[in-house]
Amino acid sequence: MPKIKKLRRKKKFRASVNRKRLRNRLRKLPNIECEQIKEAWEVKKSTVSNLTQMGLVYDPNQVLKIPSVKKEMLKVVQNGKERDDSEDEPMEPDVPKKLHVVQSLEEQAKWPRAKLFRLPNNEVQFATYMMDKYGCDYKAMARDKKNYNQLTWRQIRSRVEKFKSIPEQYAEYLLKKGEIVLEDPTPLKKLKPEIMRDPPKKKTLSKPSRRKRLKNSVRESIWQEESINDDEVLHDVQVTDDKEHLKMAGIGISVLNGV
Repeated sequence: MPKIKKLRRKKKFRASVNRKRLRNRLRKLPNIECEQIKEAWEVKKSTVSNLTQMGLVYDPNQVLKIPSVKKEMLKVVQNGKERDDSEDEPMEPDVPKKLHVVQSLEEQAKWPRAKLFRLPNNEVQFATYMMDKYGCDYKAMARDKKNYNQLTWRQIRSRVEKFKSIPEQYAEYLLKKGEIVLEDPTPLKKLKPEIMRDPPKKKTLSKPSRRKRLKNSVRESIWQEESINDDEVLHDVQVTDDKEHLKMAGIGISVLNGV
């Protein structure tokens, strides 16, 4: 089968494009969220030159290259001797001009982060139930009837240890059990930030289409007609029943009078 030739469109000059506005748009500062990089950024320079001056890399594949065994073997064969790393003189790296940017980013990366991971309620209930009933006997936990997922004792042990590694949830469990007592009676502070302080807004339902509204109106009219007809039938039945009762009452009165 012959290969499909790729179609290449010819470049056309568009007279309607404002070249000055397009150039200014390309020179515009990109949306940089990092404050350190945004302060040290120079508009007149390109992205690569800006990052190299700060000690950063635009393309990490150029710095952290994957070693190729084939190329190294070819070099050894061409040179006629094995490569010794000790003989190679270390190259002096170029010190970037804006080194303070990298240093500030490294310090910021070393700051302690708050662990926001929390186990779901069903996992907490499972772990607390097993701990209350069996303590540290994980093999007995695996034989329990509430081990619905048929977890091994090693899997249960890892889940219990994970629950113990979260201080907020494990501390609440110990407080309820009475093993620890806090001097401050206020509850434990939650490290998770309040993302939604305001109550969530209810989604406004979209208005039904004209066809749906017509269908609903037709259905309502049919239901109303059926209900009216049912009421009329019931009224007629009640009237006939009343007449029959009156007739029976008249016959009983005539019998009593000796007619």
